[in-house]
Amino acid sequence: MGLASHLMANNEGPLRGNLLISHTHWDHIEGIPFFAPLFMPGNEWDIYAPHGFQSGIGEALSSQLQHTYFPAELEQLGAAIRYHDLTEGTFSVGDISISARYLNHPALTLGFRLEADGVAIVYCCDHEPHSYALAQGSGEIGGQDREYVEFLADADLLIHDAQYRATEYDGKRGWGHSTLEYAVAVAKLGGVKALALTHHDPARDDEAIDDEITALRAQLAAEGSALRVYGAFEGQTLEF
Repeated sequence: MGLASHLMANNEGPLRGNLLISHTHWDHIEGIPFFAPLFMPGNEWDIYAPHGFQSGIGEALSSQLQHTYFPAELEQLGAAIRYHDLTEGTFSVGDISISARYLNHPALTLGFRLEADGVAIVYCCDHEPHSYALAQGSGEIGGQDREYVEFLADADLLIHDAQYRATEYDGKRGWGHSTLEYAVAVAKLGGVKALALTHHDPARDDEAIDDEITALRAQLAAEGSALRVYGAFEGQTLEF
């Protein structure tokens, strides 16, 4: 509640915001009960997420905020919350055009492409390669991987799942996540300008990720590739 108190004390007034949720696995929604602006009366939030096989996002979050798991229920949040259940397609939020595409993950999951003012940002977590060869960073592109690359094409920034490495993938197939090598391959094939690698494996520390980014940048430079690569971290800001 620290953020809520700060906003009220500084008379910053009600907030209105939009939240896109790719899917409802715990690691993607567990911060919602601790997101202070949802507790402030007068705030307005629109939450967008894929419609599950049996329930929408409102029902999913209500299940998360049961007394078994949390002391406050969804109905006790102070903000006005509107829920939007999504399927594949395009919709608008203000002047931002958003395209949603299903990803290859055990839970129903959407990737989002946001376009405004001539800039395109794509967010794709969690997604598993359709081709084993592409998971290794090589091989021909085809089928659903080709359609996936078309969704990413010419993005100014691609924020992409990179949980595993090619050498780790055999033991992780079917878990619904990308390799670093796949993320780089589809970014290059799609003509993406900048790639932010995220959804890092919890077993990989910051130093290991920094070392990999340094090595990857050197590799891309040696290849003559213009692709810029970042290791995404909390609080990071990129301008386009």
